[in-house]
Amino acid sequence: MKSVRSNRGRTPVKKDHVARELRQQILSGKLQPGDRVPTRTDLEEAFQTSTATVQSALDDLVRDGFVRVEGRRGTFVTQDLPFLTRYGFVFPRDPATTAEWPRFFTAIANEVLRANMTSGIQLPIYAGVNNPKSDGYRELEHDVLTRRLAGLVFVSESAMLTHKPLIEEAGLPVVRIADIPGLPAPWIMLDGEAYIDKALDYFLQKGKRRVAVLALHDWIVERGEYLRTALAKRGMETRSYWTQGFHYTLTASTRNCTELLLRSRTLDPFDALLISDDNIVSAAAEGIAAAGDGAAQGLEVIAHCNFPPTDAVAMPIKRLGFDVRRIVAECVRSIDQQRDGGDYAQCIRIPPMFDHELPRN
Repeated sequence: MKSVRSNRGRTPVKKDHVARELRQQILSGKLQPGDRVPTRTDLEEAFQTSTATVQSALDDLVRDGFVRVEGRRGTFVTQDLPFLTRYGFVFPRDPATTAEWPRFFTAIANEVLRANMTSGIQLPIYAGVNNPKSDGYRELEHDVLTRRLAGLVFVSESAMLTHKPLIEEAGLPVVRIADIPGLPAPWIMLDGEAYIDKALDYFLQKGKRRVAVLALHDWIVERGEYLRTALAKRGMETRSYWTQGFHYTLTASTRNCTELLLRSRTLDPFDALLISDDNIVSAAAEGIAAAGDGAAQGLEVIAHCNFPPTDAVAMPIKRLGFDVRRIVAECVRSIDQQRDGGDYAQCIRIPPMFDHELPRN
């Protein structure tokens, strides 16, 4: 049998070269939106390659959103190019593989999905990127290398990825929704100190001065001193045992400690309760209910929320938190400002709001 030389090892390299060259012409503006791409015959001649290789390269560009095929009319550059209209949201973990998926992640992901259906831009989600073997990391790597993104938003502690050469060399605009040390990028700051001030001022307006707090452990470490100072400034008081800290995955502990705290009001009553993290609101509400009908009498409760809320609580509470729609919109706006070379803020402060203060749209 006559031997046939295989081109299998060479074809992908040639295909990638063709796709890369055409993509670069689009990125540089040599090929503008609506322009017709050279014919397959012209591309075969220009790159000295086969019809199959050219077709495979064009298929890649179609899949990645750079060109579209219009039958016999030819292949054209798309109007909504991905490097101008796709804003990636990067999450460190994947809800399908871990229980440690906080409500803030859910709120951001829900708003991203809503924006994908109602706006003219695309907001892809890359989950689990702290694991380089995850699907989310591989998808992100592909989209960065093929220039399919206008910019990236790092949600919370997806910090280990920010020092990867993949991100550093891409030169993409970046926004962080967290104070990630060592990342010189604009920061969306959820104003935690203003949150405390607003909550305490509300309690005062209601005539409440003795404040208990349910929080995450990290919040107590980071905000505890500011809370004590703010209380003293207003002539309000607390007790060390009125402040209880939890991990957001330990719902039973949150529920049981809240019930115990409420039952202790008969000995040393507090008249205000601040639940400072939405991850523990549902469990805390269960604990309040378990303490009995009279345990919460005269108690004013403020509960943290990333609006719109992702839980329902069957008790009278006042919601205070942050507008996730504004957070996502500010991320997109900052990326656009960076890409266009205009002025942009290094710190974008998001103020806390009560539910009745939210814009209605």
